[in-house]
Amino acid sequence: MRILSWNCQGLGNTPTVRHLHGVLGQYSPEILFLSETKNRRIYIEGLVEKFGYHDLKIVEPLGRSGGLAVMWKESFRMEILQANRRVIDMRVKWQDKSFFLSCIYGEPVKNRRSEVWERLTRNEPWVMTGDFNELVDPSDKIGGADRKEAEGKDIRQMLHACGLGNIKHKGYQYSWAGTRNNQTVQCRLDRTVANQAWTDMFPQASACNLPKICSDHSPALQMLLRKLGKGNAMDSLD
Repeated sequence: MRILSWNCQGLGNTPTVRHLHGVLGQYSPEILFLSETKNRRIYIEGLVEKFGYHDLKIVEPLGRSGGLAVMWKESFRMEILQANRRVIDMRVKWQDKSFFLSCIYGEPVKNRRSEVWERLTRNEPWVMTGDFNELVDPSDKIGGADRKEAEGKDIRQMLHACGLGNIKHKGYQYSWAGTRNNQTVQCRLDRTVANQAWTDMFPQASACNLPKICSDHSPALQMLLRKLGKGNAMDSLD
């Protein structure tokens, strides 16, 4: 079972759709989460069958800003618990497993970021994935101005209070790259965190960042149940 999340920075151009279609064909994620879609419902609905999915949940952008979409295969039952500009929160039922999945698009305004976390808390199996738009500690950044330890206080408190920790990550961890004041900066803005109950349910779960194309964010692939033998898409990242 695989989940792919990506801040695609707009689905309205052919290269981005073509690249995403290729990634989906290569890795076949059963659940797809896209943030910053920047397109209306009618356009994204037209991509569901093209991408090989059964159903979707959309949060439309405000003007040309933001926009979220989650698509899933027919073998899944999804109960949408809440959906807004920052999160699509749902209960996932698949085979004999049931867990909570929160797909995150973090608040860009620093003093409002904690508002997202305050709405989410639970003790059952739970995983969060997406663009958190925040760094947990200074090691999540390379280049640019030094980052103070205190700047990640809110997200660290949230992770601790909710019992959430990073799932095993393979390969390069810095998921975003850009230029600030003529300096190249790389950050770990995209991540997947889970509580112990979810980790016990999927003890082999791991994540990796795919190459950046058509966006300054990497698509993030989560493999929940690994296949044995050759052909495992994650093996090359060991």
